[in-house]
Amino acid sequence: MPNRVTSPDFPPLLSGHPVAADPKAAALAGLSEGRLGAGDLCWAEGTEAAELALVLEPEVPRDQALQMVPLMAVAVCDALAHSGPPNIAIGLNWPATFLANGGELGQLEVTLPKGCGAGDVPEWMVLSLRLALRLPEGLRAEPGRAAQVTALHEEGAGDVTAAHLIGAVARHFLAWHDGWQHEGFGPVAVALFGRLGPGAAVAGAALTGIDEAGAAVLEGGKRQGLAEAMGVE
Repeated sequence: MPNRVTSPDFPPLLSGHPVAADPKAAALAGLSEGRLGAGDLCWAEGTEAAELALVLEPEVPRDQALQMVPLMAVAVCDALAHSGPPNIAIGLNWPATFLANGGELGQLEVTLPKGCGAGDVPEWMVLSLRLALRLPEGLRAEPGRAAQVTALHEEGAGDVTAAHLIGAVARHFLAWHDGWQHEGFGPVAVALFGRLGPGAAVAGAALTGIDEAGAAVLEGGKRQGLAEAMGVE
């Protein structure tokens, strides 16, 4: 019998919108039709994964607005760390791939209006997230095929539901966003680098820090900015 889907508990500044599938597509459709705006969060009514898409309307230029990606990444890591048992090691691969005990758990993506330049203020931004609760049946039946990927239930967090995790992500995001507004990106950079861990690398170069703009600082002094890391054109 399938698990009963309950609604996440959203903080007051966010409005939840349940969708049957693909929250990102639902969010983009709602934006184009004028039904959705800042603070609207579409979430999938599924039990195999926690999936959401959050609409934002930045008031800063694109490259500063992209700081919402690492900010959300830190919020997701916090939500994961507080939702599962303490023996699950939560980590992050630059820029926004989530890990549980070293296996890939999920991914964060960003979507912006086409043609939005580095100095332009985006009309909107959509942060879309997927975190696996259960591996697909085929991977569960053949564990050797899933050597690099994992899911929360496979790591011992069988009590974690999509609704619980989505609500936790939303609350942690707002908490970090409030800090970002008052203290800037510095605390986010510190927290992000802590989640990346000592072995973090980008294209074979050791990642030695995160700068105040959100770029990855690489061995030798090179940097990879968020726009490049997230494939934003």
